Amino acid sequence: MIPDVGPGALRSREDPNQRAASEVPNLCPANDYYKRLALECTGHQIAVDLFLMNSQYSDLSTLGKFYATIFQKATKLRKVQVKRFQKQLNRYLVRKIGFEAVLRIRCTKGLSLHTFYGNFFVRSTDLLAMANVNPDSAIAVQVQMEENLIGINTACFQAAVLYTSSRGCCTARFLSIARFLIAQGDRRIRIHTLCLPVTKDLSTIFSQFDVKCAISLLSKMAVERTLMGASLTDSREAMVNTVIDIFGTYNSAVSRMNHTSSMLSPISSIRLLPLYVLGMLKHRAFIAGQSIRLDNRVAALLLFRSAPLEVIDLELYPALYELNHFVEVSFC
Repeated sequence: MIPDVGPGALRSREDPNQRAASEVPNLCPANDYYKRLALECTGHQIAVDLFLMNSQYSDLSTLGKFYATIFQKATKLRKVQVKRFQKQLNRYLVRKIGFEAVLRIRCTKGLSLHTFYGNFFVRSTDLLAMANVNPDSAIAVQVQMEENLIGINTACFQAAVLYTSSRGCCTARFLSIARFLIAQGDRRIRIHTLCLPVTKDLSTIFSQFDVKCAISLLSKMAVERTLMGASLTDSREAMVNTVIDIFGTYNSAVSRMNHTSSMLSPISSIRLLPLYVLGMLKHRAFIAGQSIRLDNRVAALLLFRSAPLEVIDLELYPALYELNHFVEVSFC
């Protein structure tokens, strides 16, 4: 049910006749009330998770602004998905978690952090505040070159997370689906350092191309573009153009090296990029011309915004299992 009374009251903005339109309206929030509320919660280190099991329109486009800033997760479930909800709620209650977190990322001189994607509050150019951190969420960072890296053999990146651990909790009480936790954990810092070799050889870069990392960044960029007001068509075209640009650069680089002008087929994991992008174009978050409930579409967009690599991989390309293996095991 849509919150239609009191502060932040909303009204239905979904037109069922427009669900299959090429341009989807009302993906942006109706007002700034929930964004202001999110900023207030951030100051008190409060995070929000939202589980939706309603069949009626609830204006997730606006409500999503609430937890998109302070973090957590929006999960849209149907009534029949009882076991899935049980597993998700159980995972939510028992997973490891860190409170009052701040994240700072540094990189080699000549490189800079261009844009962050995910759910957080930006305190400064390289400092992100998150009410909590957990293993079921992720952020993406776009890095740009500001200077020539001549003479530099290694590019280094370092991410430091300062947080309060959940270990040593003195009280844990469960009421309905809410968790009340009085934490007396330790203030800890976790540091990850990544060093990558610098090369001028484009073929080396393409051979080491991480397609899952690339598609995760691309999906988060597309979500940000869509939720910031760009049309769904623009976001879809941007994804297609990214694939065209990458493969055009690949073909030019390899053609110069092999002295040929013919189109060359990539042999590294980059060859899977069109497959993942096609899966994203057919996903309910970005598909056009099909009847998709507005809340379901927004929930899918918000999933891509905070989901880790493994979740995005399964959303776009399903896992395949050998059925004969299970049959053989059952008869052993």
